[in-house]
Amino acid sequence: MAEQLRYFVVKGKLTNAFLVVQNKTSRVVYLSLGRDEELQYRQARVDFDKLSAKTKVEYELNEREQDNKDLEAVAENVRKLMDDSAPIMVDYEYIFGTEFQKRVWSELEKVPSGQTVTYTTIAKNLGSPNATRAVGNAIGQNKLALIVPCHRCLPASGSTGGFRWGPVLKRKLVRQERFLKIR
Repeated sequence: MAEQLRYFVVKGKLTNAFLVVQNKTSRVVYLSLGRDEELQYRQARVDFDKLSAKTKVEYELNEREQDNKDLEAVAENVRKLMDDSAPIMVDYEYIFGTEFQKRVWSELEKVPSGQTVTYTTIAKNLGSPNATRAVGNAIGQNKLALIVPCHRCLPASGSTGGFRWGPVLKRKLVRQERFLKIR
């Protein structure tokens, strides 16, 4: 039997969030960014098809039905996370990723809003100071944007570094968090 998932879009000031949540638990299992909803859906479909090939679990993505109070609460929390950069709790679950990737993502979750960390620091925190490139690759595979704040990780050089949704959005997200923190 297929794992039932619901998807929907939350519109924000800087960008939109494409969310996929578990039908049974309303936990977010996927969050991507961008204004092109059709592109986001197609990418989510590709990502879930790859996951299905690995896990042998079929994932059925269905559009969210209106008037679902649980999902409306999730949407509101994600909206606050996007637009206010508030430390809001969003119930989520890792269904993607290797154990190493999940350890990297857990380290990212410790970085407070308004602050940044380097790939090198995360590698050291994991006890693998020479794994900077592996840390960068793990961050690039994050399927829970904003919830796992991959935009807060920068190269030691101080440049913006990579970001699936582009360096401009990464800079805007970091700047917004810093601005809102000092307000």
